[in-house]
This record gives sequence, structure tokens and C-alpha cells, in this order.
Amino acid sequence: MCEVDVVETVEPTEAVEVVEANVQRRDTATTARIAARKMRDVENPASIVIDPRTREGHMMVKLMFLYDRAVSAIRMKAGLSITIDKVNESLLQANEFTQRLDALTGMFSEMSGINPYGTGTFQYETPEAKRLLAARPRSYVFIPQSEEGRKVALSIKRIFPLLIHIRTTSTDFARAGAAITSIIQSIVDFCNLSEQLLKTAKLDYEIPKGMGALVSAAAANI
Repeated sequence: MCEVDVVETVEPTEAVEVVEANVQRRDTATTARIAARKMRDVENPASIVIDPRTREGHMMVKLMFLYDRAVSAIRMKAGLSITIDKVNESLLQANEFTQRLDALTGMFSEMSGINPYGTGTFQYETPEAKRLLAARPRSYVFIPQSEEGRKVALSIKRIFPLLIHIRTTSTDFARAGAAITSIIQSIVDFCNLSEQLLKTAKLDYEIPKGMGALVSAAAANI
């Protein structure tokens, strides 16, 4: 006689609870894996830990990972699948963007009255301070694959604490608004540059979630 498996009937409410429990377990496991990887990567002497604490900062960091990957690939493919002229053109664009971030840092420093290169800033982070920062749930541990990526990461660490200070203490918000608009436009341009470099490197590209809102904000402030 054939045996028939008995299928237990699950009420809709119970089924939803089961699904939610499974999703929660997966999310918890994913969070644990990310935390473990961050604590491993932070031990790399080349690691840079960033805790942007702003919506713009998080978007800039997400783009930074794509940008660094693209520049590294372009360098590795130089003279092979990418012409030397195209490599030089791409690196020139990357350098121009780095200079733009340096100019923003200078402007934000002047507005806030804070020297982002002085004693007490991240350049003097101890290994233990880096570990504590890496342990924060919304921080990022970045190991640059290119010098261009490293420079952008350091600029992000300088710029966003200054932006937070300007936002929270400014008494002239017309001037502060100009600073906010400039960083939003820079992020949009960084997105376009990263996309272009990834295409040059023949790598897949997916626009980070939330980029559309920043594009709309940039357009509204033009």
C-alpha cells in the first residue's frame, strides 16, 4: 500500500509568524556575519573606519566602495582590455574629484572653525579607537584597493563631522544651506563618475538604494 505524507495545515496567521521568524533569523545571522567581518578587517593596518552618521554620508560611502573597485580594475586592466589613454583619462577624472573634495573640506573647515587635520582628529586614531568605531552597527570598515579610493575615504572622514557641526550649530542657515547643497551635488556627481568608471572597467553597476532621492534634492536646489 502506498504511503501518503500527512501535510499539517497551517493557519494564515501562524504562517505569517513562521515567515517573520525565519526572516528575523536570517537578518540576525547576516548582521552577525557583517560584524565579524568588520572586526576582522579592522585589524588590517590599511583599514579605514567610517561612521558617517548622516544620510548623505552613508550614500557617499556606498559609492566609495564602487568607485574604489572601478579604479582598481581600470589600473589592473591598463594596456590589456583598456587602452593607456583611457586609463589616463579615467585617473585624471578621479584626481579632479579628489581635488573637489579637498576644496569642500577647506570650505567646511572655514565655516565650522574646526581644523580636520589637527590633533585629536582621526589621523591619530589608536587601534583600540578603530575597533570601538568598527563595532558600531552603522559604521563601515574599508580596505582600499586603490590610492584614489583611500583619498576619497579620508575626505569622507573629514567632511561629514564638519557637516554635522555646521548643521547643528549654524546661525546663518542660508550659508549652511549652500554647504549642504554643495555636498548633495557632489554625491550626485560622484555617482555619475563611479558609474562611468565601472563601465570603463567593464564591471556591473547598480545604483545604491536611496540615490534617487538625493538626485531629486540636488535638482530642487539648483
